[in-house]
Amino acid sequence: MLMTLYGLDTDDLEAASAWIERATGLVAEPGYSDHRGGDYYYFGADRPVTLQHNFEYLFEIAEPDFAEYPTICYVDEDASKRVIQAQLDAYPNVFKKLRENDTTGL
Repeated sequence: MLMTLYGLDTDDLEAASAWIERATGLVAEPGYSDHRGGDYYYFGADRPVTLQHNFEYLFEIAEPDFAEYPTICYVDEDASKRVIQAQLDAYPNVFKKLRENDTTGL
């Protein structure tokens, strides 16, 4: 599965999830996973968007190349999800596109 990675300059997951809801119209659903470093959010019925802190199990940095971003967001690159990417791309001051066409992350 191909992913686009976004960085957010906040460590407040709740606020970041509200930003994604406003930008996309998708509803945030809370989740918990040790693999994702604890609390995280996913959006949409088929979970095309995942929001988490930039650390994983045992608090290792999830995306070490982008350690300056405390919160990261993965978006599926499926053709039907490209509209979500365009919605996030419309707010570059909030959602910084860090990497495209990647198979890591989820």
